[in-house]
Amino acid sequence: RDVYAKVGMMNVEFPNINKILKIVKKYVRTEDAEAIEQEIVQAMMGNEATAEFGESKPALHQIIDPSYVRLGVAAADKQEAVRKAGEPLLRDGAITKEYMEAMGNSLEQNGGYMVISKGVALPHANINCGAKKLAIGITVLEQPIVFGNEKNDPVKYIFCLSAVDKERHLQAMSTLLQLLSTPEFYHLMDHATSADELLDFIRDFELKELCDAIN
Repeated sequence: RDVYAKVGMMNVEFPNINKILKIVKKYVRTEDAEAIEQEIVQAMMGNEATAEFGESKPALHQIIDPSYVRLGVAAADKQEAVRKAGEPLLRDGAITKEYMEAMGNSLEQNGGYMVISKGVALPHANINCGAKKLAIGITVLEQPIVFGNEKNDPVKYIFCLSAVDKERHLQAMSTLLQLLSTPEFYHLMDHATSADELLDFIRDFELKELCDAIN
């Protein structure tokens, strides 16, 4: 997690809470397992305040404003695609023009690095380049575009990230990575007609994950 936070977004699969608990319960007493379970759930679901920042890690749906969602976006190339994905965050003050420029420069130098899984790109820039507010946007392209990642091109789904520190975005990113392994999420992105449809799906997904973790 520390490496992930320092070097940027990568295709990291976060562990499922239930899998962790099954392993723990094999080697500890029942009464100890219950206490461990409670603490793991609190830590992984972001309900525990971080010592460094003094505030909890928000859920994914909490950092996606409806205005950050763009569906059926036409773009001629990867630069235009990322620019259009970042524009809602720029208008809202989540990022600055310098941040947009930094994303463009990074895209030009190594656009393939931003492609984190099949058809999915996660453009972002260094915190110090002008990230003002923790936010993630969702942009679905009308036609997929090549970013330069032979394994996972072309890109159709762009999640523009603004992370203001090394920690607070990790819970949201954990959820996003789980969503990206859910076929229903891709189907919805392809067929949704409004931002609310996507946000409702994400909220329901997070609620289910929380309930499964607690139960």
